[in-house]
Amino acid sequence: MEKFIYFFTGITAFTTVAIWLGKLIITKTFDLGLEKYKSSLQKDIEIHKSELAKQSLEHEVKFSKLHNDRAEKIIVLYKKVVELEKALIHSTNIAQGAEFKRDTQREKECINTIETLIAQLEFDKIFFTKETVSKVEDIIREAWQIVVQMTLVRSKANRETYFSRETENYVNYGELWNKTFERTQVEFKKLKETLADDFRELIGI
Repeated sequence: MEKFIYFFTGITAFTTVAIWLGKLIITKTFDLGLEKYKSSLQKDIEIHKSELAKQSLEHEVKFSKLHNDRAEKIIVLYKKVVELEKALIHSTNIAQGAEFKRDTQREKECINTIETLIAQLEFDKIFFTKETVSKVEDIIREAWQIVVQMTLVRSKANRETYFSRETENYVNYGELWNKTFERTQVEFKKLKETLADDFRELIGI
């Protein structure tokens, strides 16, 4: 009986030890697996962070280059607008002598400047929104109308046999001339300033 008790006790003790060892092995194995998984996950996170940082840097570089390119385009395009304004003022200036009736050079300069601006806009429009492009087109449209109006002034003036304030024809083209000059000084300038505000916003000023 005592042998049986010793045997049973031994078996129980062995079983307990075996169970304890099994649990220990399972726990250690699980812990090792968990640590390995955590280590692998941490590496993946670091790789992902690195990729995100790389993409972010590439985006910043591309955006910075686009911003710089756009700023350069703005400078060139706005310079063309200013040159057009100067040409229009020179063409519509009321302080011209009687020879203005035959002088078409100023209008030709305006037309050449308009065509240059059109070509520049066509080349650069990819850098701007449709709204900004539309504002430049408004300026071009206004410039054409001023040129046509000034051509009409010259046409009316050429119908006179002499330069006199007493003729009815002088009043007609004289008033139109004043309106044309005022249109250049006021309406065209408003369009130019609206565009300038748009450009300032684009470059962050």
